[in-house]
Amino acid sequence: MPRFSVIFAGVTIVIAGLAFASAPANAQTAAAPTNYNCLTQPQVKLVDTQDPVFASQDNFNCFAWQTFINLTWAAKPGSPGVPDSSVPPSAYGQPTTPGPQEKATVWETFSSKDAVFKPDAAPPDPFGAPPSGSEHCKATEPGEVPLFAITKLAGDGTKGLSDISQAGMGKFGWVTAQNGQPTYYDVRLNKTEYDYIVSNQLYNAAQQGKLATSPQGLLLPNGVVEIKAAWLEIKDNALWPRYRMIQTIIEETDPANPARPKCRVANMGLIAIHMIHKTALAQQFAWTTFEQVDNQPTFGDAADEKRHFTYFNPSCDPAKDPYKCQINAAPCTDPKDPKTCRPISAPNQVEKIIPMPPATKSLNEAMRDMIKTANASSVYQYYQLVDTLWPSDNTTIPPMARTPLYDGNPQPPLGQGGLLNPLIETYFQGGDPNQTGGSNPRGFLSCQSCHVGAAIAKQPAVTQCTVPTVRGQSGDASCASDYSFLFKNATCPKGTECNK
Repeated sequence: MPRFSVIFAGVTIVIAGLAFASAPANAQTAAAPTNYNCLTQPQVKLVDTQDPVFASQDNFNCFAWQTFINLTWAAKPGSPGVPDSSVPPSAYGQPTTPGPQEKATVWETFSSKDAVFKPDAAPPDPFGAPPSGSEHCKATEPGEVPLFAITKLAGDGTKGLSDISQAGMGKFGWVTAQNGQPTYYDVRLNKTEYDYIVSNQLYNAAQQGKLATSPQGLLLPNGVVEIKAAWLEIKDNALWPRYRMIQTIIEETDPANPARPKCRVANMGLIAIHMIHKTALAQQFAWTTFEQVDNQPTFGDAADEKRHFTYFNPSCDPAKDPYKCQINAAPCTDPKDPKTCRPISAPNQVEKIIPMPPATKSLNEAMRDMIKTANASSVYQYYQLVDTLWPSDNTTIPPMARTPLYDGNPQPPLGQGGLLNPLIETYFQGGDPNQTGGSNPRGFLSCQSCHVGAAIAKQPAVTQCTVPTVRGQSGDASCASDYSFLFKNATCPKGTECNK
């Protein structure tokens, strides 16, 4: 990948061949932050096999911002996953009207999980190939609408919900903004992971079992990056300059006529993004999550009825609200019974339960100022790091490892809140911020506490891995998929059942 200098400050931050620093070269009088070392460490490349020494939360938070800038840079046309070196920092995050002319960012050109894990273990589409559309929703002319994604929504909220439910919540785990629109989720993987999957045929569930039980093991290479993004349809174009905007096609199913879904073009704004990255010194991955600054307030902050929040109404009326203005309340009283669900159009009241650490706030302010200095119109000045989770006990996972995997003693620990994004893990935050008896108090879960249980896809025959990585672990367990839930999406070839 070619290097080029993007002068954004006095010090260069190298990311995936993209040299990015933090303020204009002529702004030598700008005061450098003193409470973290972001402008000098770490200097990283996304696929580098040699990491700098990550010694602190501050280092990993800097790493997170560097990754975010790299992945949200404009992609080089015809080269999925590669930043465009012709784009200057003055154009980074330039707002545009969503449509065919909109240039994709680096991560948006990664392969989607649906393009890799296909029915009947069919081979994946070429890396970065644009979605072909569903059976019902296609662009009528090439280039008419960029099929960034086909999002699907059943009209009654009781079936067919793919892409709007949060992980671990089944098909009734949606979250709806104050504009009455549900949040959509998109999962993507970079070329390092794509190549590993294709070369080992891991889109075929049976091949996963063979590799996981071999001396080689199912162990992802360093440089793997997975993305989970949250998007919201934003109809008010006055808000577009504050969001990364794209255009997509939404497939909506009418329960009265499910065979003829409706298709419409929608303008979507990026509201949150997870980035997980395996490196030599983060074998348990570096877990990073960002959010748009208008999403929701933090519990305990002073109420501001003049402030616009996308997922919170400071003037909520319990007498009129289907959720009775409860904070972080899941849509259904019984997650398995659609009769207990509120309507999809009913807005949720979302709050961030775990407050942002002061050092993260300070870093966010500095980085957003640097972006604004380079491009006063950049949409990315309206995004911020929620936090970063990293392994303080970086440990190589052996072949034939079984679930649960060792967590690497993640920092920050659960007692300090772990890591949750309010719009990607809304209901794992809990709805009881005062801990007065709720079933899910703060800090109950984080990314790593779930992903240690990530296993290979269902197999045609019983498959067991024998190597424990957790002290005292005993008994039968599933073969681990190196902390990634993507592999559960693999299928078996036609005529072979996957049920073990």
